[in-house]
Amino acid sequence: MKNVFIETSIESLKEVIRIKPDYLSAQYNLGFMYGKTGEHQKAIECFKEAIRLKPDDAEAHCNLGFAYGETGDHQKEMECYKEAIRINPDLADAHCGLGRMYGEAGDNQKAMECFEKTIRLKPADAIAHNNLGFMYGKTGEHQKAIECYNEAIYIEPDLAIAHYNLGVAYGQTGNNQKAMECLKEALRIQPDYAEARDKLGKLEGIKQQN
Repeated sequence: MKNVFIETSIESLKEVIRIKPDYLSAQYNLGFMYGKTGEHQKAIECFKEAIRLKPDDAEAHCNLGFAYGETGDHQKEMECYKEAIRINPDLADAHCGLGRMYGEAGDNQKAMECFEKTIRLKPADAIAHNNLGFMYGKTGEHQKAIECYNEAIYIEPDLAIAHYNLGVAYGQTGNNQKAMECLKEALRIQPDYAEARDKLGKLEGIKQQN
């Protein structure tokens, strides 16, 4: 089902651009709205046009990178994040996006540096705390991971992925009771969270065996 507000906004922005094609904020906002509807190729075209109008717009480069990532073009995604950071070294979202890419590529150290930089620039970024925790978990530093996930949850209590990751981290430290509590909370927030349901089922099976 389409979001009526978003669809109306898209039509309004398209009309603004028809009247005034060089209206930067309209191009930028239209790209953002297309991203919300999953029309990422259209979002890419809007952000590219915004950059044509203002080449040093770091946020436009960052959002273009995110849109490329949604289409699977991760090479261009990384290039956009790096360009955004070149223009504005203090753009937290670009560091976070770049960190996620380094993490997916297996470069744990660079990923952690990016997430730490994000948190320095934007301490209330729950996703960055969650991502840093995930990297600590990958390197076996589960207590540090737990601290990061708890911080993410403190900032954003309904961040289901942080509850899930916290549950996994507790499980890795042998605290299955807390792990199950966290997984149940993740499912309360997001009932269709398949990974959380699967992990919870396995832990409950272990509990019954004991």
